[in-house]
Amino acid sequence: MATYPSEVWPADTAIEALDGTTDAKTGLPFIAKGTGPTSTPTYEVQYNRRVDRANGILAGWRQGMVVDEGGLKIGVYPIEFTLGGQRRYFGGVSGVSVPDNSAKVIYLDGSAMLQVADDWPANVTSYLPLATASTVNGALSLADRRPRTAFHVPSVEASLVRERQILSVHRASVGQGLSDTEIFEFQAPWAMTLEEVQIYCSSVTATASVNVKEGGVSVLPASATPVAGAVVKPTVSDSAIAAGGVITVHVTTNVTGAVENLTVTLLVKAALTTA
Repeated sequence: MATYPSEVWPADTAIEALDGTTDAKTGLPFIAKGTGPTSTPTYEVQYNRRVDRANGILAGWRQGMVVDEGGLKIGVYPIEFTLGGQRRYFGGVSGVSVPDNSAKVIYLDGSAMLQVADDWPANVTSYLPLATASTVNGALSLADRRPRTAFHVPSVEASLVRERQILSVHRASVGQGLSDTEIFEFQAPWAMTLEEVQIYCSSVTATASVNVKEGGVSVLPASATPVAGAVVKPTVSDSAIAAGGVITVHVTTNVTGAVENLTVTLLVKAALTTA
């Protein structure tokens, strides 16, 4: 249960001293005492100026807000955001129904599509949380969940390191006579950078090699040879993985070749965009 502080108001004299001044932090003016319809500018003009400027300050935070439109329907304001290192845009929506007597989560997925679901996705880096909704006997209650990303400390702080992820494939045994056989496939949800490839096995017999490809084209200068009990880190010659690109891992063995406990690990991160 949340605890909210009991904030005190400034003294009356301190507030009165603000008459006719401008708040330096926001640029918002305090209307002077005695301002009225005959003042220049009039009270109406000064008041609306202040409201207009405050609205401009609030507009950014209004983006992506989920609101109650009545009748168990919600609307969502447009929003520009960054997900997976990519700039994305959601144009807003109106009239989305929420089932009665339910608890739902509301978010934008990796394709900037609105989702009203039972649970959040397991991968917290794959979506933008907006709100949770609870409906009971025709009444709708919304809780804003945008602060979960607005107040966010990245998991890795180093410069230009953007939410690294590890992709890994393991095969207990790789048999003989394989020719560039695919053992793993992954489709990149957005543009990525392949930072490193690591290959490990507990034993290798005769001739065996491992290759990593994007769209059928090797991203290594040549297939790498696994070494028993050691981590092999081949050079990555093409690190740019396109959005929607398919990354695959392939194994080749000769007629007597075999590999035990083969593990291929790919270290990736979202590609940097500057738009």
